[in-house]
Amino acid sequence: MKLKQTEGLEERRIPAKTWVCTNQPPADDPESSQLTVFLRLFGYLDGENNKGERLPMGIPVSIEATGTQENRNLTACFFLPEKVQIDPPTPTDPTVTLLHRPSLTILTRQFGGYPNSEATWDAETDKLKTLVSSAGISIDPNLVFWNAYDPPLKFWNRRNEVWLVKT
Repeated sequence: MKLKQTEGLEERRIPAKTWVCTNQPPADDPESSQLTVFLRLFGYLDGENNKGERLPMGIPVSIEATGTQENRNLTACFFLPEKVQIDPPTPTDPTVTLLHRPSLTILTRQFGGYPNSEATWDAETDKLKTLVSSAGISIDPNLVFWNAYDPPLKFWNRRNEVWLVKT
């Protein structure tokens, strides 16, 4: 739910929801690491759960980055569709978990393109932090969410967002 919008900056309330998540291992080859994470999460949606149930993919795909740029932990998550929010199937892969994110007030801005590297996400995060700082708003400095809303084969008018948590 949109709360406020000023030039280039939107404040929004994100409701408490359940996500399916896995930690992204550090890797010398980020593409390999991203593929590992995607396959784990896709496996859950494809029936690797206690009900053997195939689930539709929800949006956004979200990366929760905690810590500093030098010492960062990345957790990749798929949003679970509304139809399974109340009783989601349990993952059978021990590296995949269900995570209940609490309701958050976030500050965000949208941007397009294919942000396929941490450097690109970091640059967009820095742009948002500059807007937030200029507005005098306090945020959690060690938590950011990187969100992609579009399938890989959508080429134009892509929607990506960085979320910073308001404190």
